[in-house]
Amino acid sequence: MKCLRIRRGRIDSYAPTIIICLVVGVVPYLVQGSLIAHTLVPPFIVTLGGQLVFKGLILALTKGTTIAPLKDSLLYFGQSYFSRFIGILIGVLLSAVVLINEISKRNQKIKHGTLTEKQWVMIARWLVITVGIGIMIFVMDRYRGMPVPVLIMFVVALALNTMAARTTFGRSIYAIGGNLDAAKYAGIKVKKNLAIVYATHGLMVAIAGLILADHLNSGPVTAANMNLELDAIAAAVIGGTSMTGGVGKVVGALLGALIMESINNGMSMMNIDAFWQYILKGIILVSAVWFDSYTRSRKK
Repeated sequence: MKCLRIRRGRIDSYAPTIIICLVVGVVPYLVQGSLIAHTLVPPFIVTLGGQLVFKGLILALTKGTTIAPLKDSLLYFGQSYFSRFIGILIGVLLSAVVLINEISKRNQKIKHGTLTEKQWVMIARWLVITVGIGIMIFVMDRYRGMPVPVLIMFVVALALNTMAARTTFGRSIYAIGGNLDAAKYAGIKVKKNLAIVYATHGLMVAIAGLILADHLNSGPVTAANMNLELDAIAAAVIGGTSMTGGVGKVVGALLGALIMESINNGMSMMNIDAFWQYILKGIILVSAVWFDSYTRSRKK
């Protein structure tokens, strides 16, 4: 098991690589967001064209060969674990953050006179979440402790959830997704916010790519053909994100990702043929979108 401690020399060695990767992730998506915001080209076409460009660049830069192995200093983010004590401490902190968030939301509802929920409901919800966190920490500690990528996921999810739920920018994004014209009339800077959203997405892609490469200890050419984007779409829709925009939460997307990965691992452990795995995931994706469309039409 790799140790949690990293000497300063090792940090200095991989810091430039990480910064370059993050910049390379942000800039192309910032360009895509700007194109979508300032032109009439549909987002689907811009992102699809960008995907093809990126695949071509991967083949050109790697010359069709896998880059391996990576430097040991980079493997920390994909293959290291925290000690059991630190895992428990992180679990306690997560539970405390959830409680503070629940109390804060309740106080905001009281302030605006919109509170309809009993206090015991809030406490019960917090207890259920805390028990879930405890079970997760227990399972990880029985193996080798909490993986570093899991902590990174929690930190990123917390930051994005706070941005979406507690900032003017986050509320503006929901407004843009719900009704673009209404957002414009409300004075929201749609073009600027769209560019920021795509740049943020690029940052998340860069972080995920770094962790994946560290976990595999290589930069495989086949990474561009892993169809991870389809799993991501399915996870978001299963987690409650609407394909029409304006609806969705970070926590829901995480739960959707957990469900999708559980399905993937379950099918692999059952030795189900690869073609059936694609078929089942396709059915899940279509079913999730249909259910979203159906529930929205019922509300109308």
